[in-house]
Amino acid sequence: MKSANPEIDRQMAGTGKSSLIIPAIIMGTEHATVTKMVRATLRIKVIAVNNLDINKFFRRLEEENSKKRVIRREFYQKFVGKEETKITH
Repeated sequence: MKSANPEIDRQMAGTGKSSLIIPAIIMGTEHATVTKMVRATLRIKVIAVNNLDINKFFRRLEEENSKKRVIRREFYQKFVGKEETKITH
């Protein structure tokens, strides 16, 4: 496709001292670099979020287990502990 301005045609062809090829290569390189940086940042954030989720899961699991321990202890004290005291007397 021919442009109305011959200077643009010359720049697009990459001839002469100033052309659009070098800036386009630089912009493409910058874009690739920025894309890598953004992906790395997002990956780190996802890992951090996953770690927080895992941490929350283990805290909740510990709370549930501690409640179960209390229930087991109370059950043991009510029923099993009485039987042992009867046997030992």
